[in-house]
Amino acid sequence: MPRQRNLGALSALACLALVASGCDLSDGARPGLAAEVAGEQLELSTVDAAVQDYCAVLAEEPRAEPVPTASLRSGFALAWLQAVAVENLAAQYDVPLPPDTVDGAVVRATWGLDGQLTDENRDTFEWLTWIELRLDQPVQALGTVLLDPDGVAEVPAPQAFDRGIAEVRAWLDENAPVVNPVFGEYDDATGRFDVDLLSVPVSDEAGAIAEPSELTAAQVAALPADQRCGPAPVPPA
Repeated sequence: MPRQRNLGALSALACLALVASGCDLSDGARPGLAAEVAGEQLELSTVDAAVQDYCAVLAEEPRAEPVPTASLRSGFALAWLQAVAVENLAAQYDVPLPPDTVDGAVVRATWGLDGQLTDENRDTFEWLTWIELRLDQPVQALGTVLLDPDGVAEVPAPQAFDRGIAEVRAWLDENAPVVNPVFGEYDDATGRFDVDLLSVPVSDEAGAIAEPSELTAAQVAALPADQRCGPAPVPPA
């Protein structure tokens, strides 16, 4: 049995958000773009393909916990923005980064794909791995440099990581990313997207929840199949 898929740093840094469908593009957003910052652009088609490929793999893992599909879409877009921030900050503070080209063995190890890395989903998982590798050790290294510029002290890893995250959020605040409103508006105060709720709430209770992490497993399982990512819910005995 393949091991459970890993969201890793994508979950840790990208506070996944629920989004509503059918939004118009806001001022400054360009059709077909998911996000844009510091001259870098992310195509909406890249995010949609990543969600499709990721969910196809996750559906085959019976131990995986289903998540709202909209959460992944916004989470992947925000994670990409953060990865771009890390690249810029790494150049500023002379922090080493992983290679731009991701080795297939690294991709398989990162996501536990084993034989499931195919020609059809390779681009997706190479892209997600590129993001994750930038939201892991480089963030900690960035925080270490900021907390101890002279390199004379031993900075605890959690403290360094938190400092790195704070710098990433500050960089995004300063550089004002343009985000397709299908993902909501980036809120620099929280480091996440400030968005509407589920397009089809599963209940009045679920409709009042602002964070996807607060949705119960039963509420996620009750979402329509096209709004849920993961294995099909097991019917009650």
